[in-house]
Formats: sequence, C-alpha cells, structure tokens
Amino acid sequence: MPGIGFNEDIAPIFEPFVDCMKNIDIGTEEGVFTVDLGDFVTVKRLHDFILTAIRGHDPVTATLSPMPPGGPLDKADIDMFAQWIDDGMPETRPLVA
Repeated sequence: MPGIGFNEDIAPIFEPFVDCMKNIDIGTEEGVFTVDLGDFVTVKRLHDFILTAIRGHDPVTATLSPMPPGGPLDKADIDMFAQWIDDGMPETRPLVA
C-alpha cells in the first residue's frame, strides 16, 4: 500500500467516529490528550493506543476498550492504518516519481 496519507486515506476511515471519540482522554508520558481522530497531530501522537484499540475487536488481540464502539473496522482499514504507521505517518500522500 504505497503512498498512504493521513488526509487522503486515514482521516476518512476515522471520520464517522470523530465526535464520539472526543469524549475520550488518553494519558501519555507527554500529558493527557483528547482523542480527536480528525486531527493529524493527535492521531500521530496517539497512534500506538489507536492501533491497539482498533485491533481490540479481534479475539487474538482483544482489549478492554476496543474501538470503534459499534464494532470492528474492516481489516483492510486496520491494515492501512498499520502500514501508514510503518511508512512514517505522513500527513499527505507522498509524491510518487
């Protein structure tokens, strides 16, 4: 999945859950942050927590607080988010030469 960008690919996955997740705060070593899934800086900062949560509906990687609350994301969307992390979490799709 080359060329994944937050604005073009990741934000649309999370868009339906932005409002309900703004009620959640996550504490990190850097402080406490509201889960704003529409904000690039927040998603980048909390990517480990978010990845754990979106994998939380799978019995193999179950967590106490899986996300999103209504049920699992498509596996392709979870895989895309994981790949975006592996690719360095660019805000926009990298230009392909």
